[in-house]
Amino acid sequence: MKTIIINASPRKNWNTAQLLKQAQKGAESVGAETEYVELYDLRFTGCRSCLACKLKNGRHPGCAWKDELSPLIDRILEADELIIGTPIYWGEPTAQFRALMERLLFCVTPYERRSYFSGSVNVGLIYTMNAPRAYYENTLRPYLDGIEGLFKSFLHGEVRSYAACDTLQVQDYSRYDMGLFDEAHKKQRREEQFPADLAACFELGRAGKAAIGQPKEAPELEGEGGYFITEACIGCGTCADACPGGCISTDEVPCVIDRARCLRCGSCMDACPVGAIESR
Repeated sequence: MKTIIINASPRKNWNTAQLLKQAQKGAESVGAETEYVELYDLRFTGCRSCLACKLKNGRHPGCAWKDELSPLIDRILEADELIIGTPIYWGEPTAQFRALMERLLFCVTPYERRSYFSGSVNVGLIYTMNAPRAYYENTLRPYLDGIEGLFKSFLHGEVRSYAACDTLQVQDYSRYDMGLFDEAHKKQRREEQFPADLAACFELGRAGKAAIGQPKEAPELEGEGGYFITEACIGCGTCADACPGGCISTDEVPCVIDRARCLRCGSCMDACPVGAIESR
């Protein structure tokens, strides 16, 4: 059992890193071999759109760009578990997190109905932020649900996540122009809540063991199984927005799923506000 843990924060010893180290200990406690990666130490960019990963005679799956991220992508696709930690900056994971996600998921996905990736990788995501939990739950959560759905659809594994909110950013707030924050409150939260965050991330690392026993095979995309849209459809287009493969046409009501291209990921059924999509 191999677990790769990636720190997508520029800070190597602060909140995100500390939580990831606990997740690493949790994974090791159930026998996982672990690798810890500081993403900001690697030299790479986002996808260059060279399309080499989609050449008919190319190497699949994998990213062909010659930099320090491509070998990491290969190791991720060979692992059982991937745990990534990222702070939230301006309402989003870090740019390095998004570049990794972009490259990793794009290189396993041909513009056809099959997947290049025949395995499965379970994913754990740890978010840290100075924002309060209410902001995370009411504002960030829908956006992060979309990110987690993509990992589940394209890596074929289970996805778990944990958010540490209202975190302590620095030890001495008086040194910075950070008057919007109450230092006493932040330090109290650090003392009272952060130990619970550490314990939760240890359990997130341990929990990967339970999902590893699933078959390491991609979903079967041929045959009669899949999803279809019933007459209950109201034509709102929410399913099409949620579909990662662009497989749903909204030109008529009910909307129509292109079954030849469908990834069988279930994102459309989860998103439909009226329950008009069924599986069979």
